[in-house]
Amino acid sequence: MALSYEKIVKEDLYQGYGSVSVPMPAGGSATGQKIGLHTFNEVYNVKDFGAVGDQITDDTQAIRDAIAALPKTGSDQAATLYFPRGIYRLNPTTFEDTDCVFLLDRNATDGDREITIQGAGHGASMILYDSASTGKAIFKIKNGTSDFVRRLNFRDVMIHGQDKAAIGVLAIGWAYSYMKNCELRSCTSVQLEVRNLNGYLSDAATFDSFALDISNNLIIHSGDGGALEGTGIYLNGYSLWTRIHHNTFGEDLRGFGLLMNSCRQVTVDHNSFISFTDSDSRSGIMVQGSAGRDNQIIGNTFAGLQEHGIEIAGTQDGLLIQGNQIDDISRSSPGTFHGISQIGSCANLKILDNNIRETTALDKAINCNSSGVGIVRGNYVSAPGKIVATGAYIAQNGQPAWYRGRATITGAATTVVVTPGATEPDTSYRVLLGVAISAGAPAAGSTRAYISAKTTTTFTITVEVAPGGVTAVDIDWEIFR
Repeated sequence: MALSYEKIVKEDLYQGYGSVSVPMPAGGSATGQKIGLHTFNEVYNVKDFGAVGDQITDDTQAIRDAIAALPKTGSDQAATLYFPRGIYRLNPTTFEDTDCVFLLDRNATDGDREITIQGAGHGASMILYDSASTGKAIFKIKNGTSDFVRRLNFRDVMIHGQDKAAIGVLAIGWAYSYMKNCELRSCTSVQLEVRNLNGYLSDAATFDSFALDISNNLIIHSGDGGALEGTGIYLNGYSLWTRIHHNTFGEDLRGFGLLMNSCRQVTVDHNSFISFTDSDSRSGIMVQGSAGRDNQIIGNTFAGLQEHGIEIAGTQDGLLIQGNQIDDISRSSPGTFHGISQIGSCANLKILDNNIRETTALDKAINCNSSGVGIVRGNYVSAPGKIVATGAYIAQNGQPAWYRGRATITGAATTVVVTPGATEPDTSYRVLLGVAISAGAPAAGSTRAYISAKTTTTFTITVEVAPGGVTAVDIDWEIFR
């Protein structure tokens, strides 16, 4: 991109980014001002604005100066706020918008220019909050004209709250943006919170944080911050068309891994929720609110949690939970914790093909005990009596080995009582039967078997006609829920 001399002078030489002394070939030196790299290729290096990144110097003002220099009007060419390798210590004495260190305020006049907060690679560029002032956000994204903030991204940076900052990134009305390959850690309330514009727009139900891609991030550790207790990601009201995938949540993360409140068409897939070892840790995923619709939780892994793997509350319509692996719910003091727990009012709920391994602390693998209509099908649990689906749910799920067996009816008998070896929570289970000739030539009708009675501890298999004589039929059975 060719620039005129006047543009360089106007945007750089007079803005005091630092002086430089240059040796002259004929002797002596000439003193002038540095020209920032962003003049030529729209990369705004925070070190060009005085940031040091040595973990000692307070780099707050230098980074604010770099943010202030980001283009706000003109062409739609993208720009990058770049943090080279280093630890950028923040010890502010004043806060922007009263509650944050850095306000990324993109107004309608800024157009659709894409801005990316960019580090030097995973773990290489740390932004470290070191102020005694608590209850603050490090970054805050907001549009001062009550509109969306579009195309404002984070990539390859670590945002460290050091158990002092409340929120790592607070985004209000955030859209068409991504956060990738970042590390968010040690904030006391939430590592990343996405809010709608409620309070900025008159319609509280407007879906105005949308089209976000949050992927490949590491979200770990948190301090004690009250009700949310350091939750990983909080989609706080009316998020839409968002995908959260291939992130890792864990290592002493308090609160929830992911908290979704009144979201629609959000897909959460292929994330890992691991090692929530703090006694204050909550569920891996919590879906709540009064307007949730058509969300999907697919192919995630949960291990070493303290409470539920997936918890459902509020009013949800069309929620799909499929293909998740839930293992080792390890609350030290066992309580009523479940692999998947539904306590709200749901319509069209589908819990399909999940694999839930038993632990001593797990009360139920799947517990659906509230109103709604849906399907609980194709799930596998590794312990008996651990699927409960009340109301109008249809339950047809695979069981462990001791939920299968063989019974034999011989001679003049027409019934056999089977004790599976595990107590069922109710009699809504189903029994699949398969009949084969065991010995001799059984009478016609003796291979037609059905279940004639069920209790929580036994069921009775009956054949229409006794096999007769010394003949017998074998009946393979398998319980489904």
